[in-house]
Amino acid sequence: MFDKKTPKPINFTLPILLLMGIMVIFGIKILMNKTSFAPSNNEKKMVEQYQEQQMMEEKGIIKVGDRYLQYGVKEQGEIKPITDMLEHDCSNDYCKIERYYTYVKRLPYESGTKNKDKNAIDVIMSGKGDCDERSYLFASMLVQNHYESVIIYTKDHAFVGVHIPNYDTSEPRCYLLINGKKYYYAETTDINGYVGSYNGVDPTKYVVIYNVNTKKEIPLGEVKAMIYR
Repeated sequence: MFDKKTPKPINFTLPILLLMGIMVIFGIKILMNKTSFAPSNNEKKMVEQYQEQQMMEEKGIIKVGDRYLQYGVKEQGEIKPITDMLEHDCSNDYCKIERYYTYVKRLPYESGTKNKDKNAIDVIMSGKGDCDERSYLFASMLVQNHYESVIIYTKDHAFVGVHIPNYDTSEPRCYLLINGKKYYYAETTDINGYVGSYNGVDPTKYVVIYNVNTKKEIPLGEVKAMIYR
């Protein structure tokens, strides 16, 4: 004979709670995919534009507005030993920047090949370059050492504007005032030039001003040129 025992009720509470938890988590994931956590069309477009810009820069080209320009500015480790050597006894930013500038402006001038500008390392290795190429070398030296600069393009010329931290002077110096910062003229093809000297370029001839650090075009209406002849 078997003893008859009262059957024990099965506890479904825990499985039900687990199932409900899984459903809640699944529902949250679906909701997240349908809400702003998913990239918007504008965000996707911004990513695509950034990727396009990076790819073009690798090929030595930038797109500014509806224009495509040859471009050769980038951080390159090979440049750092040269700038370190040039600035070894400098005690302020102006001294360092002036040393980079002097190095570049003393390079012999050579007309560039159309649509095939040399990059900064090419200029150093060849020991010469045109206005675009020398400007790219100087700007590369600056960006390598975390200084801000812009490149000013006219129809047939290019030169650099450089922001010098903790610098002010009562001497007449030419500069562009952009968002409250002074970017001093640096004409890399003038052997007798100095940072802030006038290079004869009429501000009305500016075509593009490109911010090297932010990699964006600066609207000409936001730029004020302070010229001392």
